[in-house]
Amino acid sequence: MKPARRPWRTPALQFDHGFTLVELVVGTAISALLIIITTGVLSPQLRMNRLLGGQMRLQERWSRVESLLNTEIAEAHIVSFGNRLELITCEPIDSGSSHRCSDGDQESSATGSPGYDVAICYELVHDQASGSSLLQRLGPMIEPDGSLRSQRATRSCEDFAAEVVTTGVTAFSAPEITPLKVTYTISLRDPLDPNGSSYTKESSASPRPRK
Repeated sequence: MKPARRPWRTPALQFDHGFTLVELVVGTAISALLIIITTGVLSPQLRMNRLLGGQMRLQERWSRVESLLNTEIAEAHIVSFGNRLELITCEPIDSGSSHRCSDGDQESSATGSPGYDVAICYELVHDQASGSSLLQRLGPMIEPDGSLRSQRATRSCEDFAAEVVTTGVTAFSAPEITPLKVTYTISLRDPLDPNGSSYTKESSASPRPRK
């Protein structure tokens, strides 16, 4: 009787676990080199993306300020610029009066219906809290329908509390003021990134003729 044959068994494979010191040093060096190369390639792109994002935010901010300024300049019949932009607009006595009122003249006057002079001022002031400058407005509140809450009285800018229009303003000027055209320039910088994007733009609006 033949002895029973044992089934064939594959010898267990032997593996070395872990890395040698040389392999760790080489792997670390390669990883560091890859990080340096990747950072060098991506940094300019990330910086450009940050600047472009800042430009877009500043353009949106400029558009809001421009819309407000152009609307109020178009409603003013006297515009001047010293250390601030001052707009004199005339509010009719009542809603049924002409929008081009006569600043207190008699109703029979050829200049229109009687009304009151109301001043609106825009000025650049330094904000000590943030260390930057801001553009503020002194004038009557704007009602939801666009009218001014002038309370039917002649008022100067000092009669109103200051309201912040926008922050991060580095320059504000009006290089051209004529009876037919007012041109102004505003420079903006992102207050959250003083070394980042800046934006300067000029715009103009036509004041209403005084009748």
